[in-house]
Amino acid sequence: MQYKLSKYNYTLKEDNVTIFNTFSGAVAILSSQEHEKMLDFKNYNTMDYDVQEWIKLGFIIEDSTDETLIINYNRIKNTFSNQGAAYKILTTSKCNANCFYCYENFSERKFMDKVTANNVSDFIIKNSKDKKSIQLGWFGGEPLMNPEVITIITKNIVEELRPNYVNINSNIITNGSLFSDEI
Repeated sequence: MQYKLSKYNYTLKEDNVTIFNTFSGAVAILSSQEHEKMLDFKNYNTMDYDVQEWIKLGFIIEDSTDETLIINYNRIKNTFSNQGAAYKILTTSKCNANCFYCYENFSERKFMDKVTANNVSDFIIKNSKDKKSIQLGWFGGEPLMNPEVITIITKNIVEELRPNYVNINSNIITNGSLFSDEI
């Protein structure tokens, strides 16, 4: 059987090598020698304990595995499932960090307004009444530069869907610099 490295492996090299796989969610800290061994995927001995662990964690995958196809399948399956739904909500494209690697650096800076926030919550409510759970993902720019729309959308959704016993979860992608006691 042929193997390859997952395209979702991200590495940070310092004293050791930290690898994070965004597909499986696995994290490992390897020595330089272990990392070199992992990179030599054409010569894997699948009976080797390290290799078995890396396969189990998703750092190494079968050559025939199409990770993008799996992700797209799961996204589509979850979109049309009665079990749950996930919504990604852009509160603003503005950010206060000016990171050199950011893909938003050259885009027009926009903020979601209250009308749009109410329309977004109406859409989510309409499409989630039959769901057992929903996931709200806040992102931007820096989503905490527009906390008012997060409050509006969350309040509307909770008021409408909690009586239907819909489990509501949230996550946020933020640089964390705007957290305060109020937020």
